[in-house]
Amino acid sequence: MHGLGLRTDVPLRVERGDLLSVGLRSDDREYIFPVEVAGARGNRIGLQLRELTIRQEQDYVRCTFGAPDAWSDWDRATQADAPLASFVEVFSFGATGYVRLLESLYNGISNWWRGARRASVAS
Repeated sequence: MHGLGLRTDVPLRVERGDLLSVGLRSDDREYIFPVEVAGARGNRIGLQLRELTIRQEQDYVRCTFGAPDAWSDWDRATQADAPLASFVEVFSFGATGYVRLLESLYNGISNWWRGARRASVAS
């Protein structure tokens, strides 16, 4: 919501801090937004939105998040669910926790027992 990145066909001569306007299209209409160059490297430019009116904010959301293709591949990198594998993973975490608890309990009782035996032998 605070900015956008652009990739141009050719490198542009812009510098950090330059004030520009960027046009985005939605529903066959172009919306213009005030931006400041946050960084530029080659043909990639990072832009930070300047202060927007409520109407401009609504238009920006329409152009970015509300665009018909904005969410078309949102789950492309998501792996398919594997319930059995997830159960095994959660179970193994729990089992490991119980094993560590029992080891800690055993070590604590062993140390106490050795100390009690030494105390009884010493007296």
